[in-house]
Amino acid sequence: EKRGRVTIYAPTGIITYLSKHVIDKIKDIGDITLSLKTCNLERNAFYEGVEFPDDCDVLISYAPPKDESLVASFITQYAVTAYASQRYLEKHPISRPDELEHHSCILIDSMMIDDANIWRFNVAGSKEVRDYRVKGNYVCDNTQSALELARNHLGIVFAPDKSVQSDLQDGTLVPCFQQPYEWWLDLVAIFRKREYQPWRVQYVLDEMLREIRHQLAQSQQLRPEQAAESED
Repeated sequence: EKRGRVTIYAPTGIITYLSKHVIDKIKDIGDITLSLKTCNLERNAFYEGVEFPDDCDVLISYAPPKDESLVASFITQYAVTAYASQRYLEKHPISRPDELEHHSCILIDSMMIDDANIWRFNVAGSKEVRDYRVKGNYVCDNTQSALELARNHLGIVFAPDKSVQSDLQDGTLVPCFQQPYEWWLDLVAIFRKREYQPWRVQYVLDEMLREIRHQLAQSQQLRPEQAAESED
């Protein structure tokens, strides 16, 4: 029956996207209570896996689960690269990732190792990935805050291309590199195996993933045959 609570955790930007574009498309939720909670990745989560909160039913993340008994269903891939304001780049030009060590980088808590971040980039034109150690005066636990600092000319931000579309259109931020130096990340939905889930969780999960994949297929960020894949 359609009653009880379903709790969805995701980073700030993804909760905003779900609230704006997805949740209203989930029809007929009956007496189900949908709880949306912000859960930004903790320190080292990129390298060690993300914790699954006790009250969580579905966690949307760009890090794999620490607990290998959980299911991680692929949603999409997206490119992450370096952006800064035009004013910052005029004062501090950069052309390659190996120059980042000389720049003010806006650090992300989940990528911290000691007092630095490790940012990864594909070598332009190849699949080889290299790690670059970067430092800076500012640390954020979510990309939205880091983007705001970059808009205010405080340094270089490492962000998903989907997060900066409007900034690129109006010129608030620009890519740091002319060549396609980028890192591809998987966005996944993490949940308990279906046999351990109440029906209401399966219902909301299926509806939510169907809508996200539909929107991705429409925008051609994902081929329709991938979008239709089962999440199991």
